[in-house]
Amino acid sequence: MTIAELKALASTAGAQGTQIGLANMGGLLNALVTLVAALAPEYDKTATYTKDALVIYDGELYAAKQNIGTAEAWTAAHWEKRTIAAAIAKKADAQ
Repeated sequence: MTIAELKALASTAGAQGTQIGLANMGGLLNALVTLVAALAPEYDKTATYTKDALVIYDGELYAAKQNIGTAEAWTAAHWEKRTIAAAIAKKADAQ
């Protein structure tokens, strides 16, 4: 399931006041897990990051507040916590 398809599904369900059935929920959750993994790898202290890069750290999703041009141990001041919904929406809007 693509980002656009996830956005369309959520939009349609909301507009029609419907609920996503349990049969679709498993597929939706698998798609979200795959999407988050593609959007945000685990934080790597040996890597560098550009502003707005997404990572997973300690089970939470974060976006870089600035370019991180030198590899470093986790520095909380350089990262902003994000929700999965906000990350998906931002990615979908960029496409």
